[in-house]
Amino acid sequence: MSQFTIPEGAGDQILAYIRQKSREWSLERMAGRVIEGLADLEQAIRAVPEGRLDALAPGEDWSARFCIQHVCTVNANTATRIAAAIRGLDPLVDSGQAPSDRPGALAHMATAVDNLKAALSGASADDYLDRPWDHPLLGPLDWREWLLTIRVHSKAHAGQIPRLWAG
Repeated sequence: MSQFTIPEGAGDQILAYIRQKSREWSLERMAGRVIEGLADLEQAIRAVPEGRLDALAPGEDWSARFCIQHVCTVNANTATRIAAAIRGLDPLVDSGQAPSDRPGALAHMATAVDNLKAALSGASADDYLDRPWDHPLLGPLDWREWLLTIRVHSKAHAGQIPRLWAG
C-alpha cells in the first residue's frame, strides 16, 4: 500500500508553520486548534458510508478503513508520547495500533486524546522543551511542536478520507 505523502517542498512549510505557531500561540490556543482538527477528522471518518469502508477509489491504494486505522493509530501514539513528555517521562512510548473497526479506532484515539488533555491541564508551556524526539519526516520536535502535528495530520487525512471512498 502506498502511504499518504507530504508533497514536494511541503515538509519545510509544515515545519516552519509548526515551529512558528508553537512559539506564538498559547498552550490553550494550540490545544483548541488541535481539537478543531480532530473534530474535522472525526466528521470525515463518520461520513464514510459503512459499505464503502473497504472500497478502493480509482488510483488509490488505501481504503478508507485502512486510512482511519492509520490516522487514529498515529494520533493516539503521538498524544500518548506528548502526555508522557509533559509529565517528564520518556516520550518513546505508544498506545499500540488502533482497531480496524471505525468505532474501535475512534475510541482508541479518544482515550489517548483524553489522557493528553488531562496532561495539558496541568502543564507549563515551557516544561521539558529540551527533550525533543524525532518525527519521521520533520526531524526532532519538542512536545509543543508535536502537539501541532496532530492538527496537521488530522487535517491532511480529513481531506484525504472522502477521496478514498468516493470512487
